[in-house]
Amino acid sequence: MSPFSRPLVAARPIVALCVTLLVAFAALLAGPVQPAAAFGVGGHHLYLLGDSVMVGSAPAIAGALPGWSTTVDAKVGLSTLAGAGIARGRGAVPGDVCVVDLGSNDGANPAALRGRIDAVMDALRGCGHVIWVNLHEFAGWVPAANAEINAAATRWPNLEIADWNAIARTDRGLTTPDGVHPTTSGRQALAALVSRRVQVWSFLSSTAQPWFRAFGASTAFDAGATLVPRAPAAVAQTPDGEGAWLAYPDGRIVAVGNATAVPSQPPFAGLRAPIAGITPTPTGRGFWLVGSDGGVFTYGDARYHGGLAGSPIGRPVVGIAATRDGQGYWLVDSAGRVYPYDAPDLGSAPPVAAPIVGISSDPAVDGYRLLGIDGGVLTYGAARFAGSAYGMTQSFATQMVTTASGKGYWILTVDGSVYSFGDAPFFGVPGLEPRVGYSGLVVHEGATGYVLVGGRGLI
Repeated sequence: MSPFSRPLVAARPIVALCVTLLVAFAALLAGPVQPAAAFGVGGHHLYLLGDSVMVGSAPAIAGALPGWSTTVDAKVGLSTLAGAGIARGRGAVPGDVCVVDLGSNDGANPAALRGRIDAVMDALRGCGHVIWVNLHEFAGWVPAANAEINAAATRWPNLEIADWNAIARTDRGLTTPDGVHPTTSGRQALAALVSRRVQVWSFLSSTAQPWFRAFGASTAFDAGATLVPRAPAAVAQTPDGEGAWLAYPDGRIVAVGNATAVPSQPPFAGLRAPIAGITPTPTGRGFWLVGSDGGVFTYGDARYHGGLAGSPIGRPVVGIAATRDGQGYWLVDSAGRVYPYDAPDLGSAPPVAAPIVGISSDPAVDGYRLLGIDGGVLTYGAARFAGSAYGMTQSFATQMVTTASGKGYWILTVDGSVYSFGDAPFFGVPGLEPRVGYSGLVVHEGATGYVLVGGRGLI
């Protein structure tokens, strides 16, 4: 028997946490396929398949990913069906990650798009991870087409949907007047976004060893010779900060320090989506886990209050936070929509340019804060705004931890940078560490130090 009192019960593969490319202009005439251009000589390979937008954007994308070699198959006016033929003709697809920018040249016929998307995905079976860019809503038929693109992620577990529409509608300067093609700034923006998403996948998919760096009064944890399939998806600490549970996407839990060991081996029965978040109970004798489908596991003295497994959510759930009395919790998805369970409904994010990556409840008042991948912070209820890392980091944010007073917080980024705000003291950061990425911050009792938690890649 699993120690978890409620398993995740419905399948919903993870969708996009980040956005990447633009879509192409449907009215352009067909042109010759661009030669299979190759950029770079790195050990990882990126395959770009698309239409006219990909033709113009590929050099910027390749330039944003040093160390990655890139092959491009792009054609002005390329349809999804024709793109499937090009990919199929290659035989072995030359990519660890494949980025697809297709759909706007199929005409106002979203019903036909489903089979064409499946044809592309079938042709890309040899690709480890596929990122498909949805369409900016430049015409009335596009929402239905986007619904077909989003639905494909439920059929193909290696498919991630990049929500370009959410970005393009917030900044008209990213597209030309046709609403489709990127401007110069748009090309740079999409290159930065796709490179960030590719780096996230690369970081999360590599074999790793738990990795810790301690600062201030904290002491680094010891996980022994434990090997895990990737970096932790989320981290929850014990009340005194002398221990933590590291939650991995496959359901594996690694307990360090004084955290109670969890006698389990993945995969858990009923686990149908990657684990995306973890939050402890106030006593430190249990925790809640949430999957990207919104299903909830409970462990120890954590009580089940509800979840989203089996519900038709449009975005992946990315975090969970308990109320300050531990009698309920909030779930949040990557679009910033908050789902309360035996917790006050304090609101959700308006349309935002950067995906939300987590939620942190305030231990002193009824409120919570949402963290964007760009370091931005949104506050709800009585939670105060004390600052954000937006514009301060070129890396991507992974976790926010609030001080006991609720008057400050720390923001951690994957490269190990720590940004402190309000009454959150700063104790230092690690130096440059190749093949190390951080996804959790454990704060010592009394805010006298902290430990950075991550993974050190072995391959």
